[in-house]
Amino acid sequence: MVWLDGSMRWLLERGGATRSADGEPLRMLGIVQDITERKQAEKSLTESEELFREFAENTEEVFWVRTCVPTV
Repeated sequence: MVWLDGSMRWLLERGGATRSADGEPLRMLGIVQDITERKQAEKSLTESEELFREFAENTEEVFWVRTCVPTV
C-alpha cells in the first residue's frame, strides 16, 4: 500500500462476509494489520543469511562460535 506521503507499507488483510440464504452479503467483518516492520526484519534476515552463506562458501577457513545461555 502506498500512503499519501509516498511511503510504502505492507498490510495483512483478513476478513469474510456473512451471507443470507440466497447468497446476498449481509455484513462483512475483517481486520487490516500493518506488517511493515515484520517484512523489513524478514528482508534483513534473508540478506544476512545470504551474506553469511557467501562468506562460508568463499572462505578456505571457517570458524564457528556458539554461545550458550543458561536456563533457569
